[in-house]
Amino acid sequence: GCSVEEPTGLKLGAVYSNEAFQQLLLDGMLQPSDCANPWDLSQLASAVKDKLGSQAPLVERLPREKYQFAKPNQGYLLAAALLAEGSVACVATLNFDLALSHAIAEVQAQGVSVVAGPESYRDFGSKAIVYLHRNVNETDPERWILRKEAIEDEWKDGWEAVAAQRIASAPVVVFAGLGSPALALTETLRRVRELVPDSTLAFL
Repeated sequence: GCSVEEPTGLKLGAVYSNEAFQQLLLDGMLQPSDCANPWDLSQLASAVKDKLGSQAPLVERLPREKYQFAKPNQGYLLAAALLAEGSVACVATLNFDLALSHAIAEVQAQGVSVVAGPESYRDFGSKAIVYLHRNVNETDPERWILRKEAIEDEWKDGWEAVAAQRIASAPVVVFAGLGSPALALTETLRRVRELVPDSTLAFL
């Protein structure tokens, strides 16, 4: 819910999920019985993929323009300031909106890289923001991490596992405002703590 506060002013993902479901019903692409819980975006994405063979119809019905031009609120500006001064090494987000990137620009933080997919992983420097589920700039709708299967399993063989390993290996990991599954992070952190006990402190 970190993007709800104004002026970012976005709705929760569950609301956008249900709105997209209603649009898909009106467009005759889904039936009410196709998704047991349309408020669950990952479940809806799986249902759309199963029925239509692609999650693109769902991505197309998400508020991509709002994601693109989202203004940073106080929380994002504080996160950007912490990155700018080096108090925080990395901020990973599951959000698709670009409010965090806009916050970096607003506070004129220097040397902060943006990692939004495997093509930009080489830019993962000492200060970075990581869009672990991709962001609205991803032009291929199939690459958006939405489906339940992608969140729970597919990341293990993708670049997300590499990024999560780097994030979870930090001496201190803080989960702030986590409102949706982030198994790439939590499962990786569990494995790191099994391999190197007491090396990483985690806070929620």
